[in-house]
Amino acid sequence: MKILINTNEKILKRISKITGVPFETMDTPDTKGAIAVAFQGVNYETDLEKALFLDVPVVAVAGYKDSREYELALESGIPEEAIIVVQGDTLVNGAGIEFTQSTNITAKDIIKICKYIRENSIHPEIYLWKAPKRNEDTVIWEPPKDAEQPTNEDADKEEDTAKGQETIDPQIRIVPYPKPDESTKDTDKQRIIKTPIVEYISRHKKVFAIFKSDSLDNGGNAIKNLAARVNGMHLEMANPPQSFQYYAETKERALEEGCYGYMVDENAIHFNAYKDTLVLEIETNGETFGILEQAMPYITHIIHMTGDFEQGQKDIDSWISMKLPLFGILPIQDRGKYYNKYSSLVKTIDDLVKI
Repeated sequence: MKILINTNEKILKRISKITGVPFETMDTPDTKGAIAVAFQGVNYETDLEKALFLDVPVVAVAGYKDSREYELALESGIPEEAIIVVQGDTLVNGAGIEFTQSTNITAKDIIKICKYIRENSIHPEIYLWKAPKRNEDTVIWEPPKDAEQPTNEDADKEEDTAKGQETIDPQIRIVPYPKPDESTKDTDKQRIIKTPIVEYISRHKKVFAIFKSDSLDNGGNAIKNLAARVNGMHLEMANPPQSFQYYAETKERALEEGCYGYMVDENAIHFNAYKDTLVLEIETNGETFGILEQAMPYITHIIHMTGDFEQGQKDIDSWISMKLPLFGILPIQDRGKYYNKYSSLVKTIDDLVKI
């Protein structure tokens, strides 16, 4: 078993020597038999995202069960059994299994937790379908308006009819979904609208334009998390769109979540609701560049989300050589290498949330 933690390599070598268990960073080229651990802190979300890209079991030390870190781990597909939280004076997993009688974690504790994860074959889940939220407009419960009190004769008839049937509170009635010929026809469909994309971008006070590296097949999940944390709208500019899968099983279902949209031709398809912040997930090609040239006056922060350093530095150097604006770099891989070369530009999602 090998344990991967993003921290100082000297510390990891010392822990390895003392415990006899290999501890390495998440940048290790050999992840066979490894378990990655992300700790609550300033780099938690970045470490969590990086761990998930490694295709190994993941442990998330999330602090408390009601924390945002706990929710992020669940949203990322990490089972409760692999999420560690403080409960009273002990540390337990989300399923309530106790690991230490302390609120601190030692190297031996992490080894114990990782052994439990390995022995029970607990892996992150990739959700292909999630139960959609119930459409509350379908059936509404409400008190009747101006209901007439039944006469004694009517009450007797109702009592005879109701024998052997489930009793319904007379103060509650079911209002069915409107019929197609009623004035509220297609109410739900009217919430999904099409807007010229430059016009749509211009409506927002803050616009993050995230240029995604070609090697980041799952970068959309990180962008989803950023959009959620800034309470913003996630608009995917790609052909075909892919990131809807992080919200629902189809594009249509994803739109109904109210926080995701996608591009068709030069239009934004989105839920008819306004948010101050827009997060653009951009697949770099001629079509998107043409649109962004028009939208540039409305973009407040340009970010490059990068993967492999060798490819990423070429893209960044090319961007800078063209004297294009660049607010920051959001590395998903090789963070240390990017930091060494572009220290002033390297950001975390926590940094972006604080803007």
